[in-house]
Order: sequence, then C-alpha cells, then structure tokens
Amino acid sequence: MGLSMNAKNIAGAILMLIGGNNLAFSARYFYKHPLVEPCGTVCVQVFSYNEREYIEKCLSSILEQDIIRAYPNRFRLQVFDGGSTDGTIEVAKDYGFEVIVLERGKLRARNYSVVAYPECWVHVHVDADTFFPSWWLRNVLWHFQYPDVVAVTTARLYYNPLLMPIMTVFRGFYNFERKVFGSNCAVRHDVFMENLFDTSYDGKENMVDEEEIRFYERLSRYGRIVYEPTPAFTRTCTRKYLF
Repeated sequence: MGLSMNAKNIAGAILMLIGGNNLAFSARYFYKHPLVEPCGTVCVQVFSYNEREYIEKCLSSILEQDIIRAYPNRFRLQVFDGGSTDGTIEVAKDYGFEVIVLERGKLRARNYSVVAYPECWVHVHVDADTFFPSWWLRNVLWHFQYPDVVAVTTARLYYNPLLMPIMTVFRGFYNFERKVFGSNCAVRHDVFMENLFDTSYDGKENMVDEEEIRFYERLSRYGRIVYEPTPAFTRTCTRKYLF
C-alpha cells in the first residue's frame, strides 16, 4: 500500500528540513568571526585518562588554532590527567603542554583547573578525544567581547560520515538539549568559581547530568550562554551516545 498524500507531504517536509539544515550547516562550518585578541589569559585545559589513541589529534588541532598562533602569549595550554598508564602523559609533554597529574575524577579535575588558576580570564575545557577546525577557538572566544556572555558551548559531532548528516539536524544550530558540553566549552573564570561542580557525582552513571545539564542551569542565572555552531569533532560512537 502506498503512502497517503498527507504522509508524503510530511516525509517531504522532513527531507527538506534535513537537506536544508545540512546545506546551511556546511556553509556555517566555514564561517569565521573576526580574529580578536583576548583581553586576558585564556587557559585551554584538556582532560584525559588513558587517551593515547586520541590525544595526539586533539593537541595537534589545538596548536593549529589560528588565534593561538596569532596571540601565543595570551594562552596557557594544559593537560589534566587522571594518572594514565598508556603513554598519554608522555605525548602531552612531547607536544609542549603543561601536564598536571591528579587523582582520577573528571569533575574534581575540572574544579581544580579553575580554583588553582585564577589568572585565567576564560577556561576552555575540552576532552582528549575531541579535535577542532583551526578557527574553532577564534569563533568561541569572539563571543566573550559581550559582557553578558558567561559561557560558550559548540556543536559536538561524532566523527562518522554516516552519522553526521543526522546529527546536524539535532546539533547543528540550536542547543535543544540545553547543555554545556563537557567535551567542548568555554566559561568565564569569575562565573565558574561561583558554580563549581558537585564532585559527589564523579564517576557515577548520572555524572553527565551534573556536568552538562545542572551546570547549564546554574550558569544561565549569571548571564547568557552562547551556542556556537562551529563544530568540535569527537570519536566515532556507539548508538547510545548519538543524541
């Protein structure tokens, strides 16, 4: 039995949405905000634990950021590691990053990276299995010229050509999930200090609720959270991590 006319219209509208969104996302992917010198020290802080397979691509993409190349004295590059035993620490040192080894616990490490480094104007937090186009950080930091902006998070796409067209519909232009993605975000130091993580969630199944959802809700009381469409890419994933 063929589809009814109404069903065909709905299917057609969905296909147009997917096609149009993907086309627009492709154009937005290459958009670059003006290159603006940061007004304070930006700490780019990578969080790792046994990430030898991925971290080299992450650190390489950070070193290739055009804004870091333009204003190297404005940036502090750090890796916070939970005691890796697979060579992750050695790779980070080889790439010239400052390495801080801490007790395991990502929320604890993220809090430490803020409390211990008050000289940072903005903390850029990224996961070690994430990598970026060379203008990603330029576009993220551009938003902080507005004093009401307290945080920026960006589209996060899993690096799989078969999945990316689907994911751009859900993560291309709007933060439907109302999250600050722990794998790729930037937060002003003063606001972060007022909204440190509850480390009792560390390592638990619902840790992401604290790290991404509750954190978003708390930050939003202090100012505007910007969703920047320039994507960060992370490892190929299983179905449970799609949306």
